[in-house]
Amino acid sequence: LDTPTATLVSQSPDRKPLEAVRKRYRETVMDVPDYEREYGESLPENMRAEFGEEVTAAVLDGGRLTPHLKGALLAQTEAAATQRRTLLNALDAERESLSEARSRLEATEMRLETCSELELSEQPFEELLEYDHRSRRNEKRCRELLSERQRDIHRRNRRFSDGSETSLQQYLYGGLDFQFPALRAGVERIGQLRERRRLVTRTIGRLD
Repeated sequence: LDTPTATLVSQSPDRKPLEAVRKRYRETVMDVPDYEREYGESLPENMRAEFGEEVTAAVLDGGRLTPHLKGALLAQTEAAATQRRTLLNALDAERESLSEARSRLEATEMRLETCSELELSEQPFEELLEYDHRSRRNEKRCRELLSERQRDIHRRNRRFSDGSETSLQQYLYGGLDFQFPALRAGVERIGQLRERRRLVTRTIGRLD
């Protein structure tokens, strides 16, 4: 904030409004499930992350709720609400994207994939040949999915970051071994299709 701290803090003894602000802050921003386990922050720590040093100092140490402080709180609250709405929209879009990706990958599953090499050798030649053709088509569908997913990631990250260096994937999956679950699943699926196709091709070669 550009507002000097002196305009935010007053030593007037009427501290009840500020006490109400702190109480309301605890009842809203800090009242989330498993807060202690997930965050474990004190009121000052949490408020500084939300409102910055100057506003937090005025709320915690000031004498009364001045007009300048009230305006600063309203501005910061509106900004935080906008950020949360943006995040919620991004989460909804990510969930829908992952659900669609899973459905499309599951649609590439084929009957002969669970067959052993011996069982494959007992299949009709035409059935094996059809599997090879379908496998190639499904691999193409997987590559198309990966391209679409990458475009979605770049578009959503631009919309989510708003100047921040943290991407949506870093925010959601930073604590995991991977940050791109759909891309990872798609690459793994392509690998499975190719491995099974090699086995089917060997089987077809023996039948010849």
